[in-house]
Amino acid sequence: MCLKQRANVRANLAVTGSDVSPSRVYRVFRTHTLNVIEMFTSSRWSNAQIARRIEFPDRNLLDAALAAGRGAILATAHIGNWELPALYLRSLGYRMHVVAGVQMNTLLSAPVRNEKERRGISVIGPGHGPGYRRLFRALAEGGIVALLLDGDVFTGGRPARLFGRQVTLPIGAERLSLKTGAPVIGAFGRRQGDEKIKIHLETVLEAGEAARVGEMQARRRIEAMLERFIADNNDQWCLFRRFWKESA
Repeated sequence: MCLKQRANVRANLAVTGSDVSPSRVYRVFRTHTLNVIEMFTSSRWSNAQIARRIEFPDRNLLDAALAAGRGAILATAHIGNWELPALYLRSLGYRMHVVAGVQMNTLLSAPVRNEKERRGISVIGPGHGPGYRRLFRALAEGGIVALLLDGDVFTGGRPARLFGRQVTLPIGAERLSLKTGAPVIGAFGRRQGDEKIKIHLETVLEAGEAARVGEMQARRRIEAMLERFIADNNDQWCLFRRFWKESA
């Protein structure tokens, strides 16, 4: 474990109220290591082999959201495993579009992106042209757009308060929902031991609801969801940069 990354994880955990013992920090890195192993080995797995590793009790919620005909925005975070669930959803026939940037190890970025695209997942990120237009089109065509809310692949951003501290978050989820009417669904894939991942989904904004409640209320709902997801799963929160700058 890099000393700087270990210090960053410890600082992030401290803000969430978690203990920062070496065992707790080690668990985060162990989760990430399992994820990296699966990134590479899954390239040889069939769809059936991927499916055996996934529990997905909330599929009906996703199908109901897509039935509105406006696509769906999956608002997620670096919790558990976020790569394998995307492959699994694509294998079920969902049209997946993910906004992704540089991996913790920059050497992994191109292989991870290539594997997604080989499996039929559209990857949008730095250097990928007019990203917002692609996201609008994806939603208009009934696709799923996955956004990592704790990522740093965005320009601008907006101030927010999570766990009583100020942080900069992307504005993509609420703006996309406001402009397209697409529902926002909170999502994460928590590891259940070494080989199983359980996908959790919950509705944050129904189709067309962002326009009814306004951007500020939509933003607050998304922030509350993200804070709760991190609080409940900080032992698997694989973020290796300082999320809150003042914790540095």
